[in-house]
Amino acid sequence: GGRSWIVMDAPPELEPCEPFVRIGERMLETGVNVPKIIARDLEQGFLVLSDFGDVHYQDVLDGPDREELYDLAISEILKFQDGLADFAESLPEFDRAWQGKELGIFREWCLPGIDQAHYEQAVTPLVSAIEEIPKSFMHRDFHCRNLLLPSPDKIGVIDFQGAMLGPVTYDLVSLLRDCYVDNDEDWIEEEVSSFQQALEQGSSPMPEMSDEDFLRWFDLTGLQRHLKCIGIFHRLKVRDGKDGYLADVPRVRGYVETVLERYPELSGIADLYGQAELLTQLFREFVYLLGSLSHFAIHVQRIADHKLRNGPFPHDIGQVVQALRAISPCHHPEGKSDPQLIGPSQPHPLGPVVDPKVYRHRP
Repeated sequence: GGRSWIVMDAPPELEPCEPFVRIGERMLETGVNVPKIIARDLEQGFLVLSDFGDVHYQDVLDGPDREELYDLAISEILKFQDGLADFAESLPEFDRAWQGKELGIFREWCLPGIDQAHYEQAVTPLVSAIEEIPKSFMHRDFHCRNLLLPSPDKIGVIDFQGAMLGPVTYDLVSLLRDCYVDNDEDWIEEEVSSFQQALEQGSSPMPEMSDEDFLRWFDLTGLQRHLKCIGIFHRLKVRDGKDGYLADVPRVRGYVETVLERYPELSGIADLYGQAELLTQLFREFVYLLGSLSHFAIHVQRIADHKLRNGPFPHDIGQVVQALRAISPCHHPEGKSDPQLIGPSQPHPLGPVVDPKVYRHRP
């Protein structure tokens, strides 16, 4: 007793396991603590992983070890930026096209009346500035809900399968200006300065620059991310009928407004942002109706947490695949995704479009 595994069921036609396996193995080689693969069946989209437990960063950041926890997390960013710099060249690039696609989410769900060409013209200064920032390994969702504490002094990193070659400040802003955690702005700027010094002392070449210029990199990557996040949170409500993330919109709006006020050259974005239809202001009945009607057209994977109590873990991973899919209430007999979301947790909205089902096995 006492041992447990995480069982991940990701149908290959929806969410291939290969990026998770390939990126995870390289991260482990670099010393980043990601789940170890105990068994695999990639043809069926099935993995058995080591279990980091249930203590997320979000659960403990209000405690006495807050500073130490952030130090641990920032050291992980530096570790994989340094150790995975060459490997990152093989990953998809966070380029102008990818930026534009993500920023388009904000336009689609918060500025539906704005012409796409007009919007793209307004965001071009932001996209161009971010394109100039040096790139390295980028986790892409490095925040409090994707960091766990399997032990008091060791961090566990999950949800890395969407990693890219991206700006060196992206993961830092994801962590420090977290969509789900409040941090003092003066403290954030101190941490940004410390991170800059660590980068300059590392093995990767960094241009000489002022603290103000590095903070600008941090601010701009955060602005791009947070506009995307606001768009996703609104999409989750309007299209998917999930309003839980709206509680975090005011925090993320604060991040956006801080940056827009700081850089006059982004006035085009600021003007459009002022016209945005944000649900914290426009919480009307038609939104509920639209969300209900749209709900029938949605295909999402549900996360279920099943405790399997049928003895030791089977040696034949195929048996486990069939057993789990048979008992899973979210597995459609014809292999289709059920359009409802159940379970104790929701798939993170910034991850893949389709999240794998996750189970815990504890003999």
